[in-house]
Formats: sequence, C-alpha cells, structure tokens
Amino acid sequence: MIEVLAGVLVGVITGIVPGLHINTFIPLLIAFPGLTGFVMGVTISHSFFDFLPAMFLGIPDEASCLSVLPAHKLILEGQGLKAFRLTVLGGVGAGITTLLSLPALLAITQRLRPNNAVVITILAAVTAALVLTQKNRKNAALVVALSGILGMAALQRSESFIMPLLSGSFGASAIIHSLTTHPRIPKQETSTHIKPSIGGMILGGAAGMFAGLTPAISSAIAATAARVAGDLDEEGLLVALGGTNTAYAITSVLAIFVVGHARSGAGLLIRGWGAGLTEIIGCSMLAVGAAGLLAMHSSRAFVSAFDKLPNRLLNAGSMLLIIGLVFATSGPWGIVVMISAAALGMYSVRNGVWRSACMASLLFPTIAYYATCA
Repeated sequence: MIEVLAGVLVGVITGIVPGLHINTFIPLLIAFPGLTGFVMGVTISHSFFDFLPAMFLGIPDEASCLSVLPAHKLILEGQGLKAFRLTVLGGVGAGITTLLSLPALLAITQRLRPNNAVVITILAAVTAALVLTQKNRKNAALVVALSGILGMAALQRSESFIMPLLSGSFGASAIIHSLTTHPRIPKQETSTHIKPSIGGMILGGAAGMFAGLTPAISSAIAATAARVAGDLDEEGLLVALGGTNTAYAITSVLAIFVVGHARSGAGLLIRGWGAGLTEIIGCSMLAVGAAGLLAMHSSRAFVSAFDKLPNRLLNAGSMLLIIGLVFATSGPWGIVVMISAAALGMYSVRNGVWRSACMASLLFPTIAYYATCA
C-alpha cells in the first residue's frame, strides 16, 4: 500500500511539470525490480494531474491536448476548478470501469481482434467526422488536410516532433490568441458543484481501452474519437477526456495479459518483473482511488495559485517554456514544426473551426502506418 501511495505522489510531480513525460521517468526504475505498485501509482496518478499544465498553462502533452479547448472556455467563465475536477471524475469512473470489465475484455479479445482494415476504417471515419461535424466544413477540410500533410512530413522525419505538433496546434495557438485578444480572466471559483456525465465516462473508457490494446493508436487519437463520437457539451467532453486518459494508462499496461504485448513503458517494465494480473489490478484500483481523492482535494490550491499570477505574464512565461521544451526535445526543426502547427491552430480559431481538426496531424500518419502494414 505504501508503495502505491508513494507512486501516486511522484505521479503528481511528473503530471504537473510540463514536458516531463511518464515514459521518461519509468526507465529509471529498471534497477529496482519488483516495484509494481509504485509504477502503477505513478502511471495512474500522472494520467490525472497532466491535465493541469494543459488547462492552466496551455502546455499540453499528447494525452491532454484536447482538454485545452473546453477547459479554456470554462476558465474564461471562472470555472477552472470545475474543468479540472470533471477530468478527475471521468478518470476515476473510467478507471474503475476498465478494471471491472477486464474479464469481459479478455473473453472478447480471445475471439475477436481488430485487423488493419477495421482500424483504418475507424480512423478514416474519425477523420471524416472532424470535417462533417463542423459548421464551416470548407475551412475544416482545409485544416484537416494541411494538418495531415504537416504530420506526415514531420513524423516521417522523427517521432520527437509529436510534441511540437501538439504544442503548436493547441498550446501556442491558445496563448497567442490570448495575448492578441486580451481576454479578461475572471477570478476562479474555489467551490463548485459537478454533475457526473455517465455517457462521458463510458465513451472515454471505451476509447481509452481501444487505444490501449491497439498498436500505434495513441491516447490523443482515442480522445479525438471520443470527441467526435459523442454528442457531449463541454462538461461531458472533459469527463470523456479524463476517462480516456486513465483508461488508456491502465489498459496499456494490462495489454500484456489481454493481447500478449505491452503498450507502454510501464507495461514493458512490469512484464520484465513477472508481476501477476491480480497484483496489477489490486494496485491499480488503489491508485485510482488515491489519485482521484488527492486530485480533488489539491486542485483548489492550484487554482488559487493561478489566480495570483498576472495573466499576461503567465501566458508569456508559458510560451517561453513551450519554446524551450520544443527546442530541447526536437531542435530547430521542432521550432519550425511548432510554428507551422500554431499557424493552423490560429487559422482554426479565427475561421470558426474546432482545433480538434488539427489532430489530423496524428491521424494521417497512423492511417498510413496501418495501410503499409496491411
């Protein structure tokens, strides 16, 4: 139990520090075999807390990028605390559902595993929906096409360009828009009432589980699928995104038992240690509960700190941090990719297109991957 709780606390740090990805930290534990509870604690806690820098600083990672969109709307209404707690609620609900549905998942996957054609069809449908569900379809189609071309070109060069692609489309574009339009950020409410979206939990959990079991499907793509598949308002969408993130974190580890291969660094590490399914499920259940409670209770302090910082200074500092992280991880070409992605994000904002259309930068390369493997 102490091992799991220690992992949860470390997951808070990896989650709130921009650019510190869970897979960067996990390999450091190779020299300490047997810490299954600790690894699951870090993995699951990170899936809750990595929404904070995405929402309040505009610095998303691959898993939390889509939360920038509905969260900023609620922040502008003084409901940033509510926005984050909705993702926590989704994570707890989808996490528990994922663990309880594991026996059924094992039975289904033994008889039915999606082949490449099925995955390509699903991804193509998601891509089409990014255009068809928007009011301005002409501009949406342009953003999807250009984002897809940018993603194909960038990721063919290096997978390290995922960060500049997403940071440009969602983080930098949001910050630039804020700096140029001078929106008034109201004082954030420190008490809130949230209503659970059962549909959001189910949709997010299903999307996260599908991504966790399917090669080359990231949590960001799963979140995009949840975004276009459900007729959800901003609050329901945040619940779904939180659910996708946590369900993916759990399923990507459990994939070794379900489909025979690990889908994350944590899964590979635990597989090498020979941990059993019962141990992993028990540790995961405890981590979901502990991380959920900690996120709910600590979120008010984070929002209070956000209120005390000057908005323009916070935006400028976040922008400089994004540029620094992109340059450190991807070099000068990463900056070029980020600027290109930010331009598409800004075009979306100013032409009535949801920035989720920019997720084509990951969808196109993934469809190409499955097409070449067919």
